[in-house]
Amino acid sequence: MIKKIAILLGFSIGVALLIFFLPRENEAGAPEVPLGVEHAVTIAYNGPELDVKPYRFGVPVNLRIAGSVKEGQFTIYDVRYLLNAGGEFDITEFLRAKDGSSVDDLPEFKVIGLEKLSQGMDTHIEQVEEMGVQIWHYYYEVMAMVMALWIIWLFLLIFYGHPKKETPVEAEPELPFEERLMEYVKKMEAGSLDDMAKARLEILLLSWWRQKLDLSHKSMSETSRDIKESPECGAAAKLLEKWIHAPASDELSQEVAASLKPFTVCSGDRTL
Repeated sequence: MIKKIAILLGFSIGVALLIFFLPRENEAGAPEVPLGVEHAVTIAYNGPELDVKPYRFGVPVNLRIAGSVKEGQFTIYDVRYLLNAGGEFDITEFLRAKDGSSVDDLPEFKVIGLEKLSQGMDTHIEQVEEMGVQIWHYYYEVMAMVMALWIIWLFLLIFYGHPKKETPVEAEPELPFEERLMEYVKKMEAGSLDDMAKARLEILLLSWWRQKLDLSHKSMSETSRDIKESPECGAAAKLLEKWIHAPASDELSQEVAASLKPFTVCSGDRTL
């Protein structure tokens, strides 16, 4: 008898457990959704305009209205929701009227947040990430090639196509004063001195006379006056000035050439 009672009791417990663990739909027909995944629901309401209640820290449901369309006396709302905790929640409890009026006649929309389903999705995402496809993008190779091309371009920009520096040509030593003056005198006698050559001759003589007479500390006007008053070169300086700055005949050119010939003779460090 006791054995039959034990068998009957065990059978009853097994049937109860089987009924408890069999998959079944919830009585309310509420959809089961994983946590942290956004879902959508369409709500038709003919009352005041709806808005989302202010967010508070720790709320189990995050809500937003993605859009709304007016159709007759009803307004169709595209409501997006996201569950942060497991359990059953009514989405409409997190809505309110913009004008502050009551929305007690708003239809219910209950959802059930499943933590196990969320954990399963997390595991699946991790598996997908581990099996991720590697796309060979040649990043480091491309960057190295770009750097090398940039360096080559920089060197070409700096060095290629630029004219080479010309080696400075050493200037020929300047002829002594006497030889330079002799060339001017020969051209003067031949009548081949142009205005530019006359000006250079005047500068050459004034500079040399100024040095020989030690007039470097004086102004040009004073230097010109002292040169004309000098007994050694005064006559030649006055004749030269007259010939350069006034119309001159061939006879005057010959006379100037004759007055300058004594200065073409090199006499060492002599003074005038």
